[in-house]
Formats: sequence, structure tokens, C-alpha cells
Amino acid sequence: MGTHPSTHHLGGTITDRYGGDAASAARVATQLYTMALSAMTRAARVADKAGPTARVRGDLSRARDIVTGLTQTLDHKGSPELSAQLSELYDFIADRVVSADHRAATGRLDAVAHELGGATLALQELRDAWAVAAQRIEG
Repeated sequence: MGTHPSTHHLGGTITDRYGGDAASAARVATQLYTMALSAMTRAARVADKAGPTARVRGDLSRARDIVTGLTQTLDHKGSPELSAQLSELYDFIADRVVSADHRAATGRLDAVAHELGGATLALQELRDAWAVAAQRIEG
């Protein structure tokens, strides 16, 4: 099966692992977004309850690692415009996660959720769009 245009930018890593199966690539992307969102949501929830800083920072580190991995899957040659747009979003999300981590590291747990707000919304929108794409590809 060929690569669907909406998942082509994942080509170098995710789609290749699934033999060019665009539906599988879209499902994996959706799962990665969900995992990053879960980590960010846990970090914000624990921080709001003044929970252990190490736990907050661990969840933020997981979210940052996932976003970094997503950035590395972009196919700038095959889909330059889409890759550039996603790269900007991923940079924004990573910046917010790093800022939230800095707040947690300096004892400002009360500021973690605020730092993650826009990034969480962006990831939710990306996840929802990929979930729709996966459903459409699967028919």
C-alpha cells in the first residue's frame, strides 16, 4: 500500500516501519500524541497538588522525548511545507515543556500547568486530526 499524502511526512521512520501502511503510521502518530499528552497532563496534575518534583519532571522529560522523536520523523524533502509547519508546532510544544520543567526545577510547581496550556491544546488538535486521518484511511 502506498503512502497517503497526509502521512507522508512520517515516511522516514514510522511509515517505513509499517511497510508503507499509511493507516498504521497514522495510528502510531495518534498514539505518540496521546502518550505525550498523558505525560503532560500527569505533570500538570501532580504539580497542581504540589506533588513530588521528581515525578513532575519525569513526566515532562517523557513528553519532551516524544516530541523530539516526532520532530525527527519529519520528511523535509518529501513534504517541505507540512514538515516546516509541524516543526514549528513541535518547537513550540518542546519550548513549553522545557519552560514547565524549569519552573518545576526551581520550585515553581504552581506555574507548570500554565506553561503547558497552549502546548496541550496544540497536541490535542494534532492527535484529533491524526485520529480522523487514520479512520479515513482505513475506510
